[in-house]
Amino acid sequence: MAKLSLEGMEFYAHHGYYEEETILGGYYIVDVYLETDIVKAAAKDDLNMAINYETIYLICKTVMSRPNKLIETVVERIALGIKHQYKNIKDITVRVRKKNPPLGGVVDQAVIEVKADFRKKCGRCDKPLLCYEDRTCWCLEPYLDKGRLENLKVQYGNKCLCKDCMSYYV
Repeated sequence: MAKLSLEGMEFYAHHGYYEEETILGGYYIVDVYLETDIVKAAAKDDLNMAINYETIYLICKTVMSRPNKLIETVVERIALGIKHQYKNIKDITVRVRKKNPPLGGVVDQAVIEVKADFRKKCGRCDKPLLCYEDRTCWCLEPYLDKGRLENLKVQYGNKCLCKDCMSYYV
């Protein structure tokens, strides 16, 4: 397991609840921290098997270029963009710092941070698995009919099943 981070990405953006913020803009600093398995990418020395720093930066840059009222929205969009780009992330932390927020006094920065841990255990066999609780989840595979999916939800609650256990139901 490895931790990957991009720290101190600086952007000038037009986020803010107040009209003045969206017109004047401000400085933001973004930090991204990921935990992932790098063994295969390192063994093959293959960028296509790794998490590409440039892609992470471009996701951040794209989100920062679209004005939002809340920093909370910005941080969630960055995290979701990265999560959907890479399916082998074990956990992610995204921090957005808004420099000199207009609060009527001296404040260095306002900070919003979101964390997500995608390591779960199978609801049936208790084996570890990765679950993003979205369209990538095994329990939401398109080949499951609604009745079978409802049966799984009744039987296992909201717990996802690993690929091996799902094979019993497909």
